Amino acid sequence: MNEAVLYESSYVTGTRLTPLRPEERSPASVSGSPYIEREVVVDPSREYQRILGFGGALTEASGYVLSLLPDKERERVIRMYFDRREGHGYTFARTHMNSCDFSFGNWALVEKEDPSLSSFDLGPSRRYQLPLVKDAWRVSGGLRLLVSPWSPPAWMKDNREMCHGGKLLPEYYPVWARYFVSFIRALQGEGLEVWGVTVQNEPEAVQTWESCIYTGEEEGRFVRDHLVPTFRGAGLEGKKVLIWDHNRDRLPERVEESFGLEGVREVVDGVAYHWYSGPQYDNVEETSSRIDGKLLVFTEGCIEGGARPGEWWVGERYGYEMIQDLLHGAKAWIDWNVVLDTEGGPNHAGNFCDAPVLVDIEGKEVFPQSSYYYIGHLSRWCRPGSRRIEVTVPEAGDEDSSAGGRFWEQRDLALGVRDPEGRIVLVLYNSRDVSIMYSVRRKGDRGEFRHVCPPHSIQTVILEA
Repeated sequence: MNEAVLYESSYVTGTRLTPLRPEERSPASVSGSPYIEREVVVDPSREYQRILGFGGALTEASGYVLSLLPDKERERVIRMYFDRREGHGYTFARTHMNSCDFSFGNWALVEKEDPSLSSFDLGPSRRYQLPLVKDAWRVSGGLRLLVSPWSPPAWMKDNREMCHGGKLLPEYYPVWARYFVSFIRALQGEGLEVWGVTVQNEPEAVQTWESCIYTGEEEGRFVRDHLVPTFRGAGLEGKKVLIWDHNRDRLPERVEESFGLEGVREVVDGVAYHWYSGPQYDNVEETSSRIDGKLLVFTEGCIEGGARPGEWWVGERYGYEMIQDLLHGAKAWIDWNVVLDTEGGPNHAGNFCDAPVLVDIEGKEVFPQSSYYYIGHLSRWCRPGSRRIEVTVPEAGDEDSSAGGRFWEQRDLALGVRDPEGRIVLVLYNSRDVSIMYSVRRKGDRGEFRHVCPPHSIQTVILEA
């Protein structure tokens, strides 16, 4: 087997996306220390989904936090995510149409009742959200920008408010479809192109912040009878339309509820989902097999309950979730807020969360978190156009009885892709308390590459074609 290039992030060794010489992780490095052994068999002839890319959410809160930094430091953070050479090389971004919980209160782009939408105004987005989107677009050289609404304006809903659920009134279905078009056109006027939309963020969640409820049938009918025809009439046929945008637990059932309506399957481009209901990866795989090659995109996940500065387990959860989603059929993976303050906000509903980059807004200091590094092990080297390939690791993922109930602990996983240059890229995950001795070989090849993955580490191994 050809010589490997190795990158590592480890709680134990202190590495952070650090390039290493293979001899630095040779079998001799664990002499006298406990370890377990794993054989990794790579079969490049067995191919699965093509990877579209990785990204994060560009919210009003993230834009505000970054606006408090000196210009040079703000630019550095944006490059940490969106620059292909210096950072993660994000090619996706998700942003909100109207306000979300990570905004400074409820706002819509048409505040007062106006079915003509003649008063449509990007004003609220211009404060913090749009400057961030524009900078990410500039640094990346162009993004697949995904737009998601948390709620229509209050005047379109049966509860007359943007929060606490409520439903879009049927008479406003065509108006709401035109609202999507107005937003896309307005962004085009700012030099931004929208790649696609989700119909509604979390359409089964009644939240104390912006939310709106759809049944699967209602969502399908809105897409089939209003959104897609309106896009076509406006010359926006190429915009992707994704349904669901909620948790894994109801993923297969919800898709069938929408696709059960005649003609819906034909006009929907794919399915979006989140992680908050738990690790139901079988549902991801089942959905992937049912949707006949349509897009399957993870669109949101974060650690809830506030920021977790310095916690290593956060990165381990990210690594585990990302690898499992890709192993079960996801084609793209989009994180939640790219940046938050050290409280996990701002958030007008008190729904504080963690982010891969935290900023001390008083001291103007930037703190990349473990999740930032774990994301990078996939986003930097599993590039768009990579094809997932078969990787077999006997016994991997067996849970240790000392795991303490966290599903990502005391596990090991391996993901393999063939990148656009033909190289084999392996991502190896070890959340165990002991090192893993990996023997990596191609199927049918006697040669092997043996190296050590330390405890609580993630590695990316690149094998030349």
